[in-house]
Amino acid sequence: MPSVAKLLKKTRFLYGSNGTQSTSNSDDDMLEEQVDQETMDEMEANESDGLMDHHAPKKTGTKCSHDNPKHLWLKPVADFLCSSTSTPQLVMWGFLAWFLLVVSITRPLPTKPFVDACLIMTLIGLVLNANAFVSFKISTMACPNTKEEPTLMDYVSQQYFSIIRLFMIPYCVSCYSGIVNSASGFVSIFPVEPHVAIPVVSGAFLFPILLNWISGIINGIVYPKETKAHRLARQESGYMLGMPM
Repeated sequence: MPSVAKLLKKTRFLYGSNGTQSTSNSDDDMLEEQVDQETMDEMEANESDGLMDHHAPKKTGTKCSHDNPKHLWLKPVADFLCSSTSTPQLVMWGFLAWFLLVVSITRPLPTKPFVDACLIMTLIGLVLNANAFVSFKISTMACPNTKEEPTLMDYVSQQYFSIIRLFMIPYCVSCYSGIVNSASGFVSIFPVEPHVAIPVVSGAFLFPILLNWISGIINGIVYPKETKAHRLARQESGYMLGMPM
């Protein structure tokens, strides 16, 4: 870019080539101001172009891995496992394994705990889902792109996994409490007999680890170039939505 001094020198040469002064002092001042203004405009334009080039995404010629998944028939399974293996959900999977192993090993004969658990599941599940529906409406209306208020069917269709979970948690808690009170070999809520305690504790720890390992393998097949940060973001988004992506 030519400097202001060179532009002034070139201009004086063009207008005063015969050795006489062809412009007055005021004309020189106006010319200097005009050149300064044009130079500043060029500098600002170049700076803005540089900022745009700096912030513009670089074209690498390849799509992002999650935009071009492999083995599309495995994609629903991969998305479900990814959204179901965040740390809070892995803890819940461990509790579910604990509950199922206790029920399968102890084999409680009375059916009353299961009947009572169904009633508690219905009452508490409806209350929990009512509160979740209100939170769903508030969070949805807070989005700038939302034009209409979400309905109950929107909540059911988008949060079905969360609805099932909010019914199953009170059922498992109530049923487990009834089993502990009706069966022997428990101290508080923990089994103490070795043939019950060892498989229950082992299964509660190993099942989430196995599930997370399977999720990593399947997501690695479907999204072979996905970064760890993006997978963690998908896990967190699935946990916040309460449903598979």
